[in-house]
Amino acid sequence: MSITNNSSNMAFGRLPNFIAGETNAEDFVDYYRCQMKLGGLTETEAKMVFLGKLQFPEWAKLKTETYLTGRTFDEVSASDLMDLFKNIFGCPRNSYLEILTLLKGLQSRSNDIDDVVSLVTNALKNIDVKTIRIEELAAMIILCKYQPIESIEAMIIKKACEK
Repeated sequence: MSITNNSSNMAFGRLPNFIAGETNAEDFVDYYRCQMKLGGLTETEAKMVFLGKLQFPEWAKLKTETYLTGRTFDEVSASDLMDLFKNIFGCPRNSYLEILTLLKGLQSRSNDIDDVVSLVTNALKNIDVKTIRIEELAAMIILCKYQPIESIEAMIIKKACEK
């Protein structure tokens, strides 16, 4: 589907304003990227238009995340802001596939417990474990330790597809 400059485009029915829980973040960003290209907006204009269409909570979250990267809105391009926005408000990543990646990393590590604890701790900080029951996580770790990862990979991918 092509995106036109027509504001009545049905694919973007809820746009141009972003409403959390109602607006798809990917469509929102794609729409404004298209507007930026079609409208011939400068970098500053594109940022102003994009940020102006956000509600305050989303704008504040984007600003906070930008500062956490060590930059300000002035230092970030419109495209980078849109990418960051998509990462924050887009579809959540599949936790089961992230766990699978973690487990594959565990198998290649030495038996040094400090190394394993560090790897697991850092990985779990980036994984939304709210979607995984603790029993499932424990079972995956135990299976990984005593079974080759290839034997459980299909099971984890199947579980990820169910979500």
